[in-house]
Amino acid sequence: MPSGKTLLVLPWSGELRGLGVSGQMPLGTGTLADSVTQAAARAGFEIVDEWRPGMEALVLPDGCALGPKALDAAWHAGRAGSEDVRVELGGQLGALVKMASLEAQSDGLCYLRPDRQGGVQARLAAAKILVLDPEERVLGNMAPGGEDLALSDRLVLPVRNWLGLLWGNLLSLPPTLWGELLGNGPMLVWNVLRAFFRAGPRRIPQGLSRGGSVHPDAVVEASILMEGAEVQAGAVVRGCILGPGSRVEPLAVVEGTVLGERAVVQRQALVKYSVLGPGAALGGAMQLGVLGEGAGLKRGSYGMDQKLGDAPVRIPVATGVEPVPLGMAGVCVGHGSLVGSGVWIAPGRAIPPGISVVGEQVLSRVALPETPGPFMVRDGRLESL
Repeated sequence: MPSGKTLLVLPWSGELRGLGVSGQMPLGTGTLADSVTQAAARAGFEIVDEWRPGMEALVLPDGCALGPKALDAAWHAGRAGSEDVRVELGGQLGALVKMASLEAQSDGLCYLRPDRQGGVQARLAAAKILVLDPEERVLGNMAPGGEDLALSDRLVLPVRNWLGLLWGNLLSLPPTLWGELLGNGPMLVWNVLRAFFRAGPRRIPQGLSRGGSVHPDAVVEASILMEGAEVQAGAVVRGCILGPGSRVEPLAVVEGTVLGERAVVQRQALVKYSVLGPGAALGGAMQLGVLGEGAGLKRGSYGMDQKLGDAPVRIPVATGVEPVPLGMAGVCVGHGSLVGSGVWIAPGRAIPPGISVVGEQVLSRVALPETPGPFMVRDGRLESL
């Protein structure tokens, strides 16, 4: 029977800053293109694409990361008031979402009452801000940067750039693993999520296979393997979602990462807290980064995630540069681009789609300059930065 709950989904171009058209990039166990419709179906919302006068509805642009309780929480909070509202999350999670969404902050979730007049765009622009309790659980000193990380199943994060895609996956991953691996039990037992960060006494062994395979000499913990996914000998996989046909080759280490369809983590590679698009291949080392569809980071290359010194990482936006959550961000390699062996990419950078980057970082003359370090390799010699 119809639930009476309506979600008006507004179209968007599918463009992500740094990646290009990105609907098929992974988001949890699905894709960014399907994320809103799947969340609406789970929450029992009827999806419409056209506004009708007198409609009571939540309004959300397509291409968002949504927690399993986000839509219901916004629906009930909006109904409790007397005016149209734009829902924003409070708490530590809300602050993190604002930093990760950057120029997409105005594209959030709204509730429109049935007894108000006017066109939908005018009402969205005039909607009052409603700060929603995220009912977050703060895991102390659990984040990659050593800071507190807040998690919630009320997550609402518009994804309009590579950083938003990264954090949409990172914040969605623990609740997704919990729900898939341990069923529909109480999601408030957040201590189990410490297995994801390797910081607590409990671990979810092996994981859930939906047609994937694990070599007897591999280690797989708290992970989901989709159809055809493969973990080969000596590999270590913790807290991950491996998409259909993806592969983790021998002796690779993969933690807190979402692999898209046919993505490959090559032999002895290292990747943590990252997202690999369909057909991407990683042979080097990367943390807090994104590889676009068909992109490659060759062995011996590094996607750095911290600056030298105390300055936080910033990334470019339409109005300039902005700081990133926790002061750390890796790199983005756009769709179809290739980063060759020996290239080190500074944090917060985005390689445009469809290009190749090669370089040589060979130190052949080890003689310290008179000026103080830190140093970099240039033309085979050490030079002061």
